[in-house]
Amino acid sequence: MMTKTIFACVLSVCILSAAPQGARAADNDLPFIAPKTVAAAPYTVELTPGAAVKIALKGNTYVLTSEFSTIPGWAKLEEQAATGFNPVKVAGSTATAETASFTLKREIRKQPECVEVCDTLTNKSGENLPVIIRHQARLPDFTSFRLGGRKIALKRAQAAEPQNPTTIVLTPTGSVGLLALDDAFRIHVLNYGLNGVFGVADQNRVLAPHASTTVRFAIFPSDVSDYYAQINAMRRFLGVNFRIDGGFAFGGGRVDHEKNNEGRELLNRKSSLEDFKTFIGNKDAKFCPSSRVERYKGKYAEGPDWLMVANADFYKEQFAREKEAVPWVQTALYFSNNFYAAEDGKEKYAECRLMNPDGSQADYRDPNYPLWLAIDGNAYAKDLEKTLDFIMFTVGTDGVYWDEFERSAADYHFGDPWDGVSADIDPQTHQITRLKSSVTLLTQPWRLKQVDRIMAAKKYLIINGAPTTDSMLKAMANYKVPRFTETGSITNCLGMHLYSPIALGDHVTERTDVDCYRWMLQALNFGCVYYWYSDQVVCHIHPNLGSYMFPITPVELGEGYIIGKERILTAKSGLFSFGDAAPVETHFFNAQGVETPKTLPTVVKDGKTYYKVELEEFESCALVRKDAQ
Repeated sequence: MMTKTIFACVLSVCILSAAPQGARAADNDLPFIAPKTVAAAPYTVELTPGAAVKIALKGNTYVLTSEFSTIPGWAKLEEQAATGFNPVKVAGSTATAETASFTLKREIRKQPECVEVCDTLTNKSGENLPVIIRHQARLPDFTSFRLGGRKIALKRAQAAEPQNPTTIVLTPTGSVGLLALDDAFRIHVLNYGLNGVFGVADQNRVLAPHASTTVRFAIFPSDVSDYYAQINAMRRFLGVNFRIDGGFAFGGGRVDHEKNNEGRELLNRKSSLEDFKTFIGNKDAKFCPSSRVERYKGKYAEGPDWLMVANADFYKEQFAREKEAVPWVQTALYFSNNFYAAEDGKEKYAECRLMNPDGSQADYRDPNYPLWLAIDGNAYAKDLEKTLDFIMFTVGTDGVYWDEFERSAADYHFGDPWDGVSADIDPQTHQITRLKSSVTLLTQPWRLKQVDRIMAAKKYLIINGAPTTDSMLKAMANYKVPRFTETGSITNCLGMHLYSPIALGDHVTERTDVDCYRWMLQALNFGCVYYWYSDQVVCHIHPNLGSYMFPITPVELGEGYIIGKERILTAKSGLFSFGDAAPVETHFFNAQGVETPKTLPTVVKDGKTYYKVELEEFESCALVRKDAQ
């Protein structure tokens, strides 16, 4: 969905991170890399006379101003005074203000590494009220900046990435990060930079008649000029550094006649036990979900239509053979809630259609696969619950793999019901041009309820895609649900930086286990671990780098490495430490992904033991704590 810009002629350029692998650095050039000792940032914060947010840190001062659209014009909170508001009243960490159409109460909350800003807006009128919102700071001495994680080459750019709703600006003496927080802000987010002015905006916010909404965002001041230092502080604030228990690989379930490009029969229920042992065991896949093989009248069946053709005995036999071959494997079946291909859908689910602006039904880029809304209590949602029950209880899987969990091929629904917060707003007149509803926000209550059901049934859940709302992120982190990104484009890893940093392999380019190993290194370039994707790749190299990736409780992400409580994985040369003197096992891998014996020298510095890792191109290393459980 195209998002209207808040300024004209904005261009965005993304520069991919260069691979850290390469020739060995000289000894004195190797960086010392260990987990940061986390302490509260020594900043001060205040609300200025104009209710702007002023932060001071080690000689640097940052002033964040705010703008709210009115009809016509703007109401602004600025450093010296507010404009467009009735006189602003500032009292310590709170401020109040009022326009003809809405009231504003601002509260700032001092957190250890950030300032949380909460703006409660209340509509004074009996009509829907559009409010475009911008929060921005002028940083003319910036050296570089990232929007949604992407490194920007030009001075003018914008991004709309709910998975990574960040504006991060590096300066010669530090950095500043802006993070959208509340559900609607994340969904509507626009991160931008314009000639030294950097901000985060919501161009689609609507207040229902007499309704209140709280817009939340956070400001991260730092004396470190590094993107990953900002991301790691945000991860700590969000509470997403939970344990990822084990490896993952898509397993069997394909029909017998399907073969890969080498003519080898894919893993299926007729495969030998030795095939299962090789396929699952060599990938060290604790979690092994299966695709669904059935078609309904020649079409993919992913919603309730799958129940018309599903064969529980087929999957029971498949999973029994998997467990016979690899007793520790955890089975699962594919589930998706977005399309229903059977021809009776328009009558059966008439009130559940996902609609385009022109009144037609949205589809999965193919009219054979129309899209539907699973809203709590509607007919489509109720039938999807039967599909989930079939997977969990009739088939009796260990878990559920949920594809395209947040949404599918359409961001917004143009019809009833309305989500109560979203509209297209004319950037010139500030009037609503049409109401619309975020698919994510409409379906979120139902999806949260299903997650609770899956957890209550003591099944595991693995999801495709990062959380895009604060409510979902909190629920996922509470249950410690692993979520990954597909990597047809490796820069998709940026979308996982604020949740579980997992990259799914690339089924388009991976053909051999060496291809997969090289893709693991690409994932590490973005601080991510790796899940196996293609069930057409049989891994013959064992053990491999993937064998030593899990379990991992992320502590810090970096460009070329990830530090966990249990292990450090790196595709980058350096002197690595867990921050103590605990003994570790070292596992070194050559350019073909084969583990090769190698003794790593150690250096003791400030009571910490560092392991000297020197890597050539396509080499890697895993450091595993011997006391890791």
